[in-house]
Amino acid sequence: MLEDKLAEIDRKIIKQSSLVKEMLSFSQKALTESKGELYSDLKEELEPEVNDLELEIDEACINLLALYNPEASDLRRVMAILKMNNDIERMGDLAVSICQRIRDIEDSHQIVTSKKLREMAEIVSDMLNDCIDAFIYSDSEKAKEVIKTDEEVDQLRKNVITDLVREMFENPNIIENTMQLINVANKLERMGDHATNISEDVYYMVKGKIIKHDLQNKI
Repeated sequence: MLEDKLAEIDRKIIKQSSLVKEMLSFSQKALTESKGELYSDLKEELEPEVNDLELEIDEACINLLALYNPEASDLRRVMAILKMNNDIERMGDLAVSICQRIRDIEDSHQIVTSKKLREMAEIVSDMLNDCIDAFIYSDSEKAKEVIKTDEEVDQLRKNVITDLVREMFENPNIIENTMQLINVANKLERMGDHATNISEDVYYMVKGKIIKHDLQNKI
């Protein structure tokens, strides 16, 4: 039955998001404790499982569309999941990449003292949790809050890069390490964008309204 197939796909996307939450937690730990060795755990264990689930979810959604021809809210749900699937998988890739960058930084003290960068990671983690909760509970209000939070992440990224560039000018010996941290900031900002994309899809799924690009005028 259609309801059973939808429930199965829901379980898969929730499992995938739980794995990516774990991956983001690993990248936060790498950032706060300078544990770049966590990269191997993500790359060899968690990332392949997320990638496999992405393929399974895509196939399940396409089969459901072909066999059951869902309409209205069911169709919106399947279309939202197809798009969410890609965003969640990309967040996993970014978490792996962040750990890789931390691993390549030689001066662990510089990582630990980057308070704003750690704040960015915490906010992005909350965004991921909230956008998945919004999906599970069909909560359009929570989805809106995640979308609004993206502006905070964007501003933090600007502040982080400003601070790091100033540090480079003051101490040319840390340029290579600092460039890695700027890369981490960019990847965190992109993770926030993916969480925002998911929230926009959830809002469309629940309300049937597209709010991409213009939150204030479209709600």
